[in-house]
Amino acid sequence: FAIHCEDFILTYILLRSLLFNEVTMAVFFNKQIAEVFNSENISELARIAELGLIIYFAGSVFASFNAIFSSYFAAIEKPLPSQIITLLKGLILIIPFVYLFSYILNMPGVWISYVVTEAIVFIIAISIYSVFRKRTKARMMQEAQNIDNGEENNPEQTNEQADMEEAELISESDACTN
Repeated sequence: FAIHCEDFILTYILLRSLLFNEVTMAVFFNKQIAEVFNSENISELARIAELGLIIYFAGSVFASFNAIFSSYFAAIEKPLPSQIITLLKGLILIIPFVYLFSYILNMPGVWISYVVTEAIVFIIAISIYSVFRKRTKARMMQEAQNIDNGEENNPEQTNEQADMEEAELISESDACTN
């Protein structure tokens, strides 16, 4: 039951994040948002800002999911996946992508680098989560079988096993994305 409830809650949060995202604001109100920062009414600046808002806020869909996954792993005391997600999006991927895409596409490349970074991190986060869920379900099934057989679970062994599984989880998710 706990797995199904947890899956439902995570799915609900992800869908709610998607539906009530900044993308809606950027698509429908990009002109009004750009005007706030363009008090001198420079038409070229307005055009660049309107395009930039749409591109940039498209990445916020992925960024929302990435924040949820990072928080989820931190909440269930799995700091390594949480840190990997945070470091990939905030440092490891974004910096080279900003240089690369701005060189190729000029100013729109800066905004596109954010979207690409968040999308790649989202794929990695989904991979980590998928492997984690499979392992959690397998471990719960094994524990249930042990209880049915009258065997007791050793909490220390379970924690050590969980730590080892977490390290394996990261290496497996890296293999999924390569």
